[in-house]
Amino acid sequence: MNNFVSAHAGFISILLVTAIGVNGIFVDKDILASWYWLLQGFLIAGYLWVEYLRYKKDSLSVEERFKKYLLDFENWEESEENNWHYKLDPSFIFEETGEDVWEVEGGENWVRAATNPRAFVKPMQIRHNHTVISKFVCIYFDEMRYIIPAPKVTGMIGSGEKWYYSLCAEDFDFYLLPILTNRTISEIVETGKFSSRGGRVPVVIFSSEQEKSRFEVFLTQRPIEDNDLTSFPSRPNDPYIKDIDKKVISYSRVVLQRLAEFRELVNE
Repeated sequence: MNNFVSAHAGFISILLVTAIGVNGIFVDKDILASWYWLLQGFLIAGYLWVEYLRYKKDSLSVEERFKKYLLDFENWEESEENNWHYKLDPSFIFEETGEDVWEVEGGENWVRAATNPRAFVKPMQIRHNHTVISKFVCIYFDEMRYIIPAPKVTGMIGSGEKWYYSLCAEDFDFYLLPILTNRTISEIVETGKFSSRGGRVPVVIFSSEQEKSRFEVFLTQRPIEDNDLTSFPSRPNDPYIKDIDKKVISYSRVVLQRLAEFRELVNE
């Protein structure tokens, strides 16, 4: 509701000012005194509310307005594949950059845990009118069914293949997930899943930078030892899954278990 009013504040303000004027000129104050003042008060309050929303909107930067609109993911419309615009303000656009998609060959080890381990890199961007605000690297995975902002390599704790991938709910690119997955941010943070198909890929979802920092301290206190790891049950002849992928995925799965333990302790 607020987003709709903000997007059409100018037109709504004109209507309210016109209604206030019509009410003041044509309504007989002596005959309908109580109704006149009630209606006039209602119209003035409505006008002030709309102007307040317009002020809030105009005081936000384009990036902040983007984040606000991205949370309202149900009002984004996909005009063509992987190209969206915000229905309440079509000048805000999330789209492909037009660059070629290329296959993930090294890195992004987490994608090999999906039902189909093949994955692709797709550059995306957000645009306001003709101005590109920011570009993002996104990953197409699981037979091109899902696309998410590229998770960040995190931790690098210890030696060997001991790192994992994460996304943080405070980062700008995280706000793209509701559009890409058709799920709310709170649902993604709570479940740690981008979809129900194929279970959970081993990407850690942090609710905030503070949680991430505190968890990293916890992980140094509860370090992951080699005997904590279990072999990732990949298909032995799959050309996309390398030994490094198996090790990182095995480590990442234990990291997810540790995160569950950490949250239980925090919530006690």
